[in-house]
Amino acid sequence: MEKSTFPVDDAQLNGWCDEFPDTAQALLCVRYALAFNTMDADWLKGTFASTVTYGSQSVLETLQGQEAVWDYLSGKIRTLRAKPARRPRCELGVSETGRPCVLMYQPQGVYDRTWLDVPLVRVDIKTGVNGLAIEIFMITVVPSPASAKRSGIYPGVKEDVHERARRFIRPGDDYDAGLRFSIFLLDGEMSLDLRMMEESEKVMAAFPGSIRSTLITTQRTLASDELDQAGFIGFPSVAVFWKDEIIFRHEGLAFADHLIPEIQKMTALHVVTAAQENKE
Repeated sequence: MEKSTFPVDDAQLNGWCDEFPDTAQALLCVRYALAFNTMDADWLKGTFASTVTYGSQSVLETLQGQEAVWDYLSGKIRTLRAKPARRPRCELGVSETGRPCVLMYQPQGVYDRTWLDVPLVRVDIKTGVNGLAIEIFMITVVPSPASAKRSGIYPGVKEDVHERARRFIRPGDDYDAGLRFSIFLLDGEMSLDLRMMEESEKVMAAFPGSIRSTLITTQRTLASDELDQAGFIGFPSVAVFWKDEIIFRHEGLAFADHLIPEIQKMTALHVVTAAQENKE
């Protein structure tokens, strides 16, 4: 498949695009997914209108113009290329309104075993009269990216898409001591935040050797590093860490009767890289 080919020369992808009245919009979704799945920003060349904008529900500033949008997206891909453990996967999807979109998944570290379960972001692309992108917008909260219909198509990915292979070892009896619960709250005062704290007390009681940190996301300078690592855009949320790597994430209000068995399942085996295994 050549980057210069537009529409793309692929029967499966063209078949997916043909399902929509606006095939140009669908083709732009394909090229956006190709850029991130192959870590090659050139797939985006020639797809932006001069007045294109790029925005997100989680960021107030909107980028405007070809140069600004290209610089941002190509820079983002360049950064991700240098971080193999954080490289995303993009799947073609259909929004609740029947329009083509891109669903983005991203692992939050080598211990993250649930990263393909729920998309972190839905990418909507609007086209102009010439078929070029006039708006790229990241849906992160409402509607939930998970509300889109998945296709199982990951442009540019030849192998089956699944969780990355990992090695597992049995933990010791004191594995509770390695657990850390990070509770992300919006402001610490709204009713959902208060309920989350109540539920977290029950969870902590089930893991007596663990520790808990509570982060108020409005205090961005304090929460920034852990929030960036967890990748949450909705609050309250909870992330469970083992040796500073995420093993479980839940975005939204989480109840103890759900969290406790899920965390027990995740910590029954903890994940190690080959380098870590050699040290033990």
